[in-house]
Amino acid sequence: MPIFITNTQLSLNDICLKTYGKIDYLFKLMSDNGFSDVSKIVKSQTSIIYDKSYVINNPIISKPVIN
Repeated sequence: MPIFITNTQLSLNDICLKTYGKIDYLFKLMSDNGFSDVSKIVKSQTSIIYDKSYVINNPIISKPVIN
């Protein structure tokens, strides 16, 4: 599984949005990382695992503009 490393203190909601792109997978993120408190603030430089198969916010590749 891929690893997301926090660069600042973040809530689990923020981490879920940054990794999965949707808050629906919050409890999966918590379960996979052993968190039991939904209001937990995660310290900077914490490694968070997530399941790449659930990621829905694939980056949009911008095409160059040709004039």
